[in-house]
Amino acid sequence: MSETPFIFYQDKKQTVTLPRDWNPVIFANFDDAIEPPDIKKLTRNALKAPVKASCLNKVLSSPSKIAIMVEDVTRPAPKKEILTVLSDELKTVSRKIVSCPFPCLSDVTLTTSFPYKHGAQFIKALAPAALVTKIGGSIILAADIETVPNLLVESLAAFHAAYKGDLLKGIDEHFRRRRLLAEKAAIDHNMAIGFTLAMQALFDIILISDRVSKTNTQKMGFIYAENIADAIQFSQAKHHRPDVHIIPSGGIMLPVLSLA
Repeated sequence: MSETPFIFYQDKKQTVTLPRDWNPVIFANFDDAIEPPDIKKLTRNALKAPVKASCLNKVLSSPSKIAIMVEDVTRPAPKKEILTVLSDELKTVSRKIVSCPFPCLSDVTLTTSFPYKHGAQFIKALAPAALVTKIGGSIILAADIETVPNLLVESLAAFHAAYKGDLLKGIDEHFRRRRLLAEKAAIDHNMAIGFTLAMQALFDIILISDRVSKTNTQKMGFIYAENIADAIQFSQAKHHRPDVHIIPSGGIMLPVLSLA
């Protein structure tokens, strides 16, 4: 591999040093243009030139009453930045989905939750990694999580306690009986819980996060690692000369599978 691989973690590019006997197959590099956008600048531009609408100074009269609506807390929108410049634009306004061909499945995939930071959204980053990793392989997820709902932690912990030997069987039993996986959680959290459990049944998932304690990481059923080096060391103990994929941003990468 001629390029120095990196991932987006802790709001910056961080280079990744792999053991010499690891075989990096794919580094899903992409254009720097997809780095986090300037939300305030984008919002100001949108207010100055709204699409098929008049500027605020042309539609508002004095006095005026204004209602500002925002998404609920489960949506990863940068509400603080948007409200600062009086806009209800979504964070996803400038998000770009990047595709990359993957010719084979890896033994180990290193990815991040970028750009997801809130609630259970970080779970979405597992989807691209799962598509390009061998069943029984390892997924290293570096997650810049600002908050993890306690309900998510406790729901995953309770399910693991009840179905530790066979998570997929537990999911199947709930679906057959038309029961929620977490009775007290909303539908979107149940979807996140079900997806997480299914991924944990198929892969070793190592979670790295400054904001999630070792206790909560393990309660959720993830393998705890303090940093990327520790996660690599854990994977090295299981995989001999592994094929490795590196996905710098799990939230915006769409794998294109070209398996033989």
